[in-house]
Amino acid sequence: MMDFFYSFDYDDHIAMDDHTICPMVFNAKAYAAADFYDVQHLKTLATRKFKTATENDWNNAPSLFAKAIAVVYETTPESDRTLRDIVFDITTKNLGKLLDCSEFQDVLADHGDFGLEIIKVSPLQSNGYKCSGCQFKFI
Repeated sequence: MMDFFYSFDYDDHIAMDDHTICPMVFNAKAYAAADFYDVQHLKTLATRKFKTATENDWNNAPSLFAKAIAVVYETTPESDRTLRDIVFDITTKNLGKLLDCSEFQDVLADHGDFGLEIIKVSPLQSNGYKCSGCQFKFI
């Protein structure tokens, strides 16, 4: 992250020890740090990198996307829609697939404000929901 202050950019593909940090989560945390320290250019860069990472990687790693959602909702106030709108848009477009991910279900359970936002615009409101586990249909 210190690279940003010298080059106005940073690498969001970081390897530490035996694992790589997820760019979706890293960029969400970079945004939170930029907001805390009021570094607007870093917030803008983190937003752009977060959007790119989530659009490219949510489908390959829905559990990490769920973790990124949790970070966004834990580190941004309700009034800051920047990253929230990004995850909201991806989620509403891909809700059926994401509901099959247990980590995503945990985010819905743990972050009621996010779940409520999704339910308000979800087509499931009028069409019902069929449980993928027991096939019971809620109308």
